[in-house]
Amino acid sequence: MSSSRVRTCPTRRPKALIEHFSTVLADNGGKVVDREYWGVKTMAYKINKNRKGHYAFLKSDAPSAAVQEMERLMRLHDDVMRVLTIKVDKHAEGPLDPDAEARRA
Repeated sequence: MSSSRVRTCPTRRPKALIEHFSTVLADNGGKVVDREYWGVKTMAYKINKNRKGHYAFLKSDAPSAAVQEMERLMRLHDDVMRVLTIKVDKHAEGPLDPDAEARRA
């Protein structure tokens, strides 16, 4: 099991990218357990002259080969600025958006 946090350029279609990379995982024997679109957020520093970016979070259950292929394609894609993938034993329940609690209050 793994979780990936994806940061994309502010002017692109992030939901289409999430769907594309979910398909890459599925084609390589994995599945996306959950996906969250966190919206546009201001970054702590500029990346490729961008101050803002779309954030997404994918929870997947996939073999390492599928995750490596997804990461390889993300590195090659011009619209993806940063990716962080971590391996977890069990996925956390509920939304993981750091601002979700603030929006509910």
